[in-house]
Amino acid sequence: MANQSQKNNASEIPFGFGVGAVAGAALTYFLQTDVGEQFKKELRSELIDFKRELVERNLIPSQDMSGAEIISHAVSYVAEYLAEEEARHKRTKKPRRKKMSSALAKSRSSRKKKPKKFSGV
Repeated sequence: MANQSQKNNASEIPFGFGVGAVAGAALTYFLQTDVGEQFKKELRSELIDFKRELVERNLIPSQDMSGAEIISHAVSYVAEYLAEEEARHKRTKKPRRKKMSSALAKSRSSRKKKPKKFSGV
């Protein structure tokens, strides 16, 4: 006998397949029509402008880099930056106070404090 979670998973499979089929059909239709072709041309133009701007800001070394090379370069840049930040943080990090054990904390709180004497006016 199938339990409730197996029944839920079985009902999700046809739904996921249907959503994927509809999304694929819509994407194919969109990219195969004149509207889709115009969109691809505009996207290429925007990406070329974006690459040019990245080179101008010295974020990538060359405009001839592929998308995968740009992503790889960005990942390397972020990794270097995070390593530098971690090293800087370790240099400026203040030592943390150690936590008291619960037994020590109880013994300190159970000590009776002497009342302060009033010295008068």
